[in-house]
Amino acid sequence: QWYRDSAELREGWKNEYLEACNLRGLCIKRETHPPSASCSIRGLHSWCF
Repeated sequence: QWYRDSAELREGWKNEYLEACNLRGLCIKRETHPPSASCSIRGLHSWCF
């Protein structure tokens, strides 16, 4: 059960973070500003790749 709860928490945290990330324009794909550059700094290269 702990794994299930942690998975749900992680999923919720990821969604919340990505939403905040999109609001700040960090993960929005731009030709002049690759999303992987800013996202890799926070270790989210797999999410924002």
